[in-house]
Amino acid sequence: MVNLNQIWRAALPSLRYGYGAWAGFSSQTPVRLAPNSPFLHISDEIQAAVHSKKPVVALETTIYTHGFPYPENTTLASHLESVVRLNGGVPATIGVLNGVARVGLSPEEIIELASSAGKPDTRKVSRRDIGYICGLGFMQRKLNGGTTIAGTMILAHLAGIKVFATGGLGGVHRGAESSMDISADLTELGRTPVAVISSGCKSFLDIPRTLEYLETQGVGVGTFADGREGKVDFPAFWTRESGIPSPTVIEDERSAAAMIAAQESLSLSSGLVFANPVPSQHSIPKTQMDAILAQAILDAEKSGSTGSNNTPFILARIRDLTGGQSVKANRALIDSNVVRGTKVAVELSRMEKDIERGDGFIPDKQDSTTSPQPQTSNPARISQDIGGVGQNIATAIHYVETSVQFCSVIGDDNAGQIAKEKLTAKGLSVSALIRKPSARTAQYVAVNDAYNNLVLAMADMTIMEGYKPEIENVWGLQLARCKPKWLVLDANWDPHSLRQWIKIGKDMGIKTAFEPVSVAKAKRLFASRSDDSSLLGVLPDHAVSLATPNSLELASMHAAAREAELFEREDWWQIVDAMGLPTSGSREKLISITNNNLVDKGIPQQSIQLLPFIPTILTKLGAKGVLMTHMLRPGDDRLSSPAHARYVLSHADPSHPSIGGIYMRLFPPAEKVQAAEVTSVNGAGDTFLGIIIAGLARDRPKALIDLIQIAQKGSVMSLKSKEAVSPKIRELRGHL
Repeated sequence: MVNLNQIWRAALPSLRYGYGAWAGFSSQTPVRLAPNSPFLHISDEIQAAVHSKKPVVALETTIYTHGFPYPENTTLASHLESVVRLNGGVPATIGVLNGVARVGLSPEEIIELASSAGKPDTRKVSRRDIGYICGLGFMQRKLNGGTTIAGTMILAHLAGIKVFATGGLGGVHRGAESSMDISADLTELGRTPVAVISSGCKSFLDIPRTLEYLETQGVGVGTFADGREGKVDFPAFWTRESGIPSPTVIEDERSAAAMIAAQESLSLSSGLVFANPVPSQHSIPKTQMDAILAQAILDAEKSGSTGSNNTPFILARIRDLTGGQSVKANRALIDSNVVRGTKVAVELSRMEKDIERGDGFIPDKQDSTTSPQPQTSNPARISQDIGGVGQNIATAIHYVETSVQFCSVIGDDNAGQIAKEKLTAKGLSVSALIRKPSARTAQYVAVNDAYNNLVLAMADMTIMEGYKPEIENVWGLQLARCKPKWLVLDANWDPHSLRQWIKIGKDMGIKTAFEPVSVAKAKRLFASRSDDSSLLGVLPDHAVSLATPNSLELASMHAAAREAELFEREDWWQIVDAMGLPTSGSREKLISITNNNLVDKGIPQQSIQLLPFIPTILTKLGAKGVLMTHMLRPGDDRLSSPAHARYVLSHADPSHPSIGGIYMRLFPPAEKVQAAEVTSVNGAGDTFLGIIIAGLARDRPKALIDLIQIAQKGSVMSLKSKEAVSPKIRELRGHL
């Protein structure tokens, strides 16, 4: 007898990580590089910014894929982009995602790239690697890669970006006269006209030979005076002094911008190196650093760490020998370099506009900016409104005339009173709002630039933590009285409160829907291994009936379930065995229902593995539509309907009491929305879930496949509205 358990334990990994599909391709047209080609994508924001001579700053991504671990790397990426915007620039984070070189990664794309950190297929991408990784991407082998200084320079130049801020520069390694170990960063600087702002090269490199090599390549090198007078040293990353004089001294950012403008005007094809010393309060004294470095190099020799293992070993020893001080200096200098680089880009932008008008280089000439300026007052249009995922969902449900009760907590403050008044004005009941006298009402403050791009955001959500007694004694009693058909939970609740809500809903027989909110908070649904995970039972004893993650939130939920060892539970395996999934050809079937790109990313596979816990998962794919993954019950008409045959992924054993099969369907977007039409993305997903729940709560609900298409239309209305949830969705109530 064949053990189905063992088959699925072997088959599921290939279902999740299956790569290498080939697609037929025929074309007589030669492939040409373009701003948006099969090999290179430049975001609309970056194209517009470069065209209008705005200050654009390139940022590399090897620091995220091969430097900091996930999710710490996503926090750093968001922070550095905010630093650029706060100082008046436009950030252009550059990397290779799914086999396509991208200039101007979106926040979602950065998270996707950063989450691949540490994986074997995630590559460091220098000049030699760009053709390889993008070529494989064209042939449907979609790899991710973080761009090095050399790789970032090339792609920045192709996009028309002239300023690039990074941490440290590669250089000539000690002993390079025999090893020939010279960083590709140096040769790239000799052939690509991009200005690189860094804190010099690391102390264990051969700094004199590095400067000599740059001179041979025709690269201009200068160090910012940074408050010092006379000659200054070329910095050595963790320390401001290297003992090696800098070839030139740069007084300020405007001087650096003038050099960039001159290079471009004279058609010089080489780059520039602007060294920015680590902030003095974080600089490690040269004598101390020299002793640490000598010890680290000696230890590397004793350990036999050579070649590609040499640098990681030395960096780890320096970290240990400095007691972590080198890590703090590293973080400080990255911030400082991005600030300095942005200021250079701002000055260059002003200078180019002056030249275009024929004004020449006019010192101190003021130019209007579209981004807030730090450390001063900025003119702005300020608006205040109530928001939040739960409130948005409740508003959407209310707009399509379905009875809804909004449960939340406010403080005894002005913000709480305003929230209560605005909810009342919308027609929402406030009887389930709890006022906590000593707490602050949750608030979120966002600072956007003139193009509605987020510059800085701050959130105070502490009031949402620790409400177990209120959930049971107050809201639980209200649920018992009104007996709703659905309970909608968002992940802004802390994990313990979330589980308490789920328990109450399960005990009362109320269907529960889950909105993950964010990548980080999506994990809150699944208990850790140290907690009681029995609350999340499998079908038919499941606690959550529906979830609406986006693709990144789905991946986060899947990872959390795996970390909690939920996929090792025997009851999970029993459901998986009963699904009736084929033991071979599953990848081809998934591709035929969805597409190659989704399968390569593992989105259908992840949703299937979560189905035993959540029998309906609607994965929001933005402009690519919605993927429905649904567990059919025995006797469902779709199991035998010719019209639905292509969407039925599997048929379960007819004798199983709870499972009929798996239904999977990719719904295209309701409408292709142009970027210029988008006013706000804040409430589109919340509108989608609100309309779905409103439809399912009807006495005679429509089929879910019909509700999805109606909800997609509502999402488009909210995308085009200045309000998070468009009042226009009232037009859809007759369709539910």
